[in-house]
Amino acid sequence: TLIFMKDIWILEDTESYRKKLEEIVRDNGFNPVSFNARNPFLNAYEDEDTSNIYGMILDNQVPIFDEEGCYPRANMGIDIIYTLDCMEALDGLKVALYTSDERDSKIEKVCEMGVEYFDKRYGVDWVKEFLKP
Repeated sequence: TLIFMKDIWILEDTESYRKKLEEIVRDNGFNPVSFNARNPFLNAYEDEDTSNIYGMILDNQVPIFDEEGCYPRANMGIDIIYTLDCMEALDGLKVALYTSDERDSKIEKVCEMGVEYFDKRYGVDWVKEFLKP
């Protein structure tokens, strides 16, 4: 029997966090699709078939480009959320903002759009619950 796994897109520039998220996503029956910078994530979203995406886990501080010497920039996860919202691409998707940023007014605004906020300092125990339908 062929089981069709849904995709969880992960934006995380810190390898240890990314590997941990990928493992949990896989263990819960989903296919992780990972990126470590804003532009590759958005380029892939425009170029790939996105009909299989079930959800997204977005770090808020990542580089814009996937190149040597590019440093993380603030609010990149939020930037992606607004970009996808303008494309009407968030409908029906589960979206998590996973960050060490304090919950501020910018984060509150995306939470009002249905995005869930998770504080990186408390680990990844939330992922299994987040992935449930």
